[in-house]
Formats: sequence, C-alpha cells, structure tokens
Amino acid sequence: MSPPSDLPITPEQMASLPPEFRAILQAVIDHYERQVTALKARVAELEAEVAALKAELNSVRKTPQNSSLPPSTQHPHAEPPAKKPKSKRKRGGQPGHPRHQRVLIPVEECAAVTSKITIPGPSRS
Repeated sequence: MSPPSDLPITPEQMASLPPEFRAILQAVIDHYERQVTALKARVAELEAEVAALKAELNSVRKTPQNSSLPPSTQHPHAEPPAKKPKSKRKRGGQPGHPRHQRVLIPVEECAAVTSKITIPGPSRS
C-alpha cells in the first residue's frame, strides 16, 4: 500500500528511510488506516441509529400523561386514551408458580413462643 497523500511525511522522505524502518512504518500506517475505516463505519451505524431514534421520538405525540405538559393543554372534551384490556387471569399467584414463604426459625432459637390458637373448652381460671 502506498502512503496516503495526507501523511505528514513526503514520498521523498519515505523513500530515503532505511527499508526495514520503512516496512515497519508502512505496517503501522496500514494498521491505523484499517482502524480508521472500521471506526468510520461504526460512526455511520451509530448516526443512523440516532436518526432513527430521533424520528421515533418525534413521532410520539406528547400528552399531559406522557410528558411534562400541563393538564390544561389537553382539550377538556377529548376522549381519554384507550385503557389496556383487563387480564383474564385472577389476582395473585398463578397456578404452577413456585411458592415463596419465609422460613420459620426453630423454637430453640426463639426468645418467647406465643400460641395464637384458642382451644375451645372449659376456661382455665
């Protein structure tokens, strides 16, 4: 690969260098040219992604519910946005879901054990 014209070294200066050093210098130049090419491609990808995200952001209509607009900017007789449909599932843990409970500590490690169960029968007085 010939040295690019935008290098700070002229072709005459490059030709005057020893062949071993010229080969090393050319390898370094080639390496960085490949890196610059790869980075330019990555920048182009990221610029395209930013443009797509800006377009998506501009396409979303701002309302008082999804932005910092005051509620007075929304028409008072406007239809409210559609709510998400009600789920067919019941509230709480669903069938097949693993149960989560606190593990009881052994009675020996408790400072006091109190029974909350009342036993029917004659009173103990």
